[in-house]
Amino acid sequence: MSADDLNQDNKESNKVKNNHPILPKNKLIFVIVGVGLVVGIIGIFGYLYLEDQQNQLQNKLNAEQKKAQQLEDQKKQEELKAQQAQAQLQQQAQQKQAELDQKQQELQQQQALAKGQQDIAQFKQQQLQQSLAEQQAQAQLQQQEQQAQLQQQQQQAQAQLQAQQNQANLEAEKQQILSDSQYSLLIKGEISGHINFYIPPVPSFASPDVQGYIDNAASRLDGFVWYGVTLHRVYDQSQADLIIQWVKNFGLEMNGQKYYGIIQLGLGWDGCYGSWEPYDGYTMQEIFWHEMGHAIGFNHSTDPNNIMYQGGVPTKFSIDYNNFVQITNGYTWSMPVCGSGPHQFQVVSNNQYTGFDFYVLTPSGTPNGVLAGEGNTYYPACSKQNMVSFSTICNIPTGSKIMINNPYRLVGGNDLGVTIKIIDLNPDKQLNEQWDMNFFQFNPTYLTHVWQLFHNS
Repeated sequence: MSADDLNQDNKESNKVKNNHPILPKNKLIFVIVGVGLVVGIIGIFGYLYLEDQQNQLQNKLNAEQKKAQQLEDQKKQEELKAQQAQAQLQQQAQQKQAELDQKQQELQQQQALAKGQQDIAQFKQQQLQQSLAEQQAQAQLQQQEQQAQLQQQQQQAQAQLQAQQNQANLEAEKQQILSDSQYSLLIKGEISGHINFYIPPVPSFASPDVQGYIDNAASRLDGFVWYGVTLHRVYDQSQADLIIQWVKNFGLEMNGQKYYGIIQLGLGWDGCYGSWEPYDGYTMQEIFWHEMGHAIGFNHSTDPNNIMYQGGVPTKFSIDYNNFVQITNGYTWSMPVCGSGPHQFQVVSNNQYTGFDFYVLTPSGTPNGVLAGEGNTYYPACSKQNMVSFSTICNIPTGSKIMINNPYRLVGGNDLGVTIKIIDLNPDKQLNEQWDMNFFQFNPTYLTHVWQLFHNS
């Protein structure tokens, strides 16, 4: 127990004593002295105890210091050993590091070598791949070229086959067109490139001006090109594709007709006077032009002013009436006049010593009325008496008549023969000679095709 513990116990004991009811207060000094002694004793013992404890502690401290010194020495030895071991380890580590570095260097060299070999291998592989790619590309190119050649050969073969088929079709089409050309002069012209037409001389019984008008129309057609076909006038019938034939009188009011390679043209007709008379040159030109329109593919037009009008070409005679009439002494001869308008009348006696009387009668006039001296029976300006030859132009209405009187002569009277000519002076009707394309029977595209088929293929 320490001195502090004893002092504490004494204090507790004094507290008990002081508080004890039996102790008297006058014993305080005694108690204090006693306490002081006790404290002193305790202090001594405490001092001794403390010194002993201090010695023990010093001894322990010395022992601990010694032990600590030993431990320090041991630690130093251990540290030295550790340092030596560490140095050894470090040396070993350095050796190991050196070995490792060497190995690392060797490994790096090996890696570099391997990398070089890998690069070489990769380069060789790239070269191989490039070579393989080039070979593949070349092979593919060769394959494509072969395929292209094969395809080209197939296309050429197909084109050749198609060409042969087309040629066969063309030949078949040509044969069909050649067959059709037997019935179409224009198709024949598309095949040959020309239509040669031949016009024989105009017969002597035709109107004198017909030859000039026909030659004029022929000159306009000579060299005329129609959808590639050139029209030529030839003077050798053996070279002609189209031959003109003259017909004196068709009858039934038909003026012309066309067969495949022949055009027939009527030169006149039995007019209203009952005798055949020639058409004038202009009428023959229009008939010729109308039939040539048929020859190159035109049908009849519904336009009355067109040359291809379905009603035909309006006709006009060169001389409407040309006849010799025998009139007995004391008799008259009369005849209605066809048509109206300006007419020329020519009368010539066959006897220059025997005259005649000529009258142009009104529509209501009669020969008996004229001889009886009735008024308004004839046109005085157009009439003449006691003439051996007479010519006049008179503008007459429809229904007019002419009359020739051979006056009765008791002495020297003779039968009278006269030549009578009546010429209609009305102008020819001018037609549009441009063929009506609305009635062209061929498709122009087809004609162009036929032309190209025989000239460009």
